[in-house]
Amino acid sequence: MNIENDNFNQFKNPSPYQYSGAQVPTKFESGYAMEPTAASNGWGLAGFITSLIGLLLCGIPSVIGLILSLIGMTKKPKGFAIAGLLIGLVGLIELGLVIVLTISAVREVKSATQSIASVVSIGLAGSEVQAKWRENSKVPSQEEGDEIISGKTDHFGQQLIYEPKEDSFSIRSRGKDGSVGTSDDIVIPFFSAEDAKSIDLDNFEITDSETSGETADGETEIDEEQ
Repeated sequence: MNIENDNFNQFKNPSPYQYSGAQVPTKFESGYAMEPTAASNGWGLAGFITSLIGLLLCGIPSVIGLILSLIGMTKKPKGFAIAGLLIGLVGLIELGLVIVLTISAVREVKSATQSIASVVSIGLAGSEVQAKWRENSKVPSQEEGDEIISGKTDHFGQQLIYEPKEDSFSIRSRGKDGSVGTSDDIVIPFFSAEDAKSIDLDNFEITDSETSGETADGETEIDEEQ
């Protein structure tokens, strides 16, 4: 009878070591506790990627990357947000340099275009003065030349200036500043009433085929003395 009671007590209160298999822990121990997964920072990651792309595209998207990275700085983890912030600042500097260089290049092209247009205006006015020179066999006087080029302007809308000499004449454009004798003036001299002139657009010099040599191909060489 005692044996039956013992068997009944074992069934009622089984020992934790009685059955084979894994032991079920009664509390969370270090070997069983689950480690929490690291949180992600979508704003920081987006800012990092956008800033990196902006660095490769001359800094254009860097402004957006900088804003996203700043938002990401308010969240954790901040690794990508900090990296995106630094790269975005570099891209912003790059964008500023691109803007400055672009504006400078546009101004240079505009200035060159204006100078070439003024040279063309001077050439057309000079051809009319040359026609008068051929007609009278002498360089037109100041009054005659002023009358011929009256109303003829350069690219800036300023009246061209006629400057006669004993055996030649020049026509001047005041340039962008509108003042005579400054560095941006464009002056083209004409030395003959007969032949067409060859114009050096770099130095705005004109040479006469009578005083210059000819190459084997029949092309006119620019006289270095002039």
